Amino acid sequence: MSQLTEQKFSAVMEAIAGCSPAPGGGTAAALAGVMAASLVEMVANLTLGRKKYAAVQEEMSALAREARELRGALSELATEDARAYEEVMDAYKLPKESPAEQATREAAVEKALHRAASVPLRTAEAALAVMEKAEIMALRGNRNALTDAGVATLLGSAAVKGALLNVKVNLHTLTAQPAWAKAMGEQCVSLATREQELSERVQRKDCDA
Repeated sequence: MSQLTEQKFSAVMEAIAGCSPAPGGGTAAALAGVMAASLVEMVANLTLGRKKYAAVQEEMSALAREARELRGALSELATEDARAYEEVMDAYKLPKESPAEQATREAAVEKALHRAASVPLRTAEAALAVMEKAEIMALRGNRNALTDAGVATLLGSAAVKGALLNVKVNLHTLTAQPAWAKAMGEQCVSLATREQELSERVQRKDCDA
């Protein structure tokens, strides 16, 4: 599977809309993060070179670079999510007639589910980082692009929430809860709390603008 963001937008939307379960919600969440990062980078670029914002030029340059890196990471995660789902399905298709086959299958399923949960977890982390940068843009970026920073926050929020849903679904699929699953569950709670706090802060700033 080639990287989804290298394909035409219409082709990606058709792939998501198709009868296959992958690419699906996890990919869509990552793509929301890609758009959020793109908007953050845009606001930074609209701030660079403006005399009115001379005091934040160095910060904006760094933020533009960081947003671009996050955009690239989230683009890769959009494709990885679909691949991870396919690996889970392949694991479930393994034979399970003998005790040895059952053990092999169970190990393969757990390994695949670990990857299927870790990919959206990384998506949530990256999207939260985008939200943090969007907040800075709303505070110190070009005021004419304030709504763009707000949309970046909303898209980032959707990316975080959507990704965390996918983490939880994969964790709940496990018949047992190994240590790594419990650790991921705790990370989900932490990320969800941070996302809510950040969303509320930005919403208050938008209302005061």
